[in-house]
Amino acid sequence: VLQVAATKIGNVKYDGLKKQFYVDAGKAHSLGIVKLPAIRTLILRITGPNVITRINGDPYPTYGNQLEVQLPEGRVQIEAAAENGRTLRRTIDLRGEDYVLSASLD
Repeated sequence: VLQVAATKIGNVKYDGLKKQFYVDAGKAHSLGIVKLPAIRTLILRITGPNVITRINGDPYPTYGNQLEVQLPEGRVQIEAAAENGRTLRRTIDLRGEDYVLSASLD
């Protein structure tokens, strides 16, 4: 039995959920390889008046606070907009290390 624990991927939160893969040794030759995505932590520190941040299209209201999410590694699209009209757009590659993005939309 292979267990994988996840806390938050994208905008889906898993509370104590472990995904289980059951492997039958008698059929192992036909199962192939179970590939698990590497998880990276993305920390956004985007300040400004009532900032709404979108990660891969999903909205996260940050309101000037630090936002921390865990995502499968790969390309991530970040858009942030403040109520004063200022915006921020970034595409980053979440590979290797965790990523911290700091910006001000004041």
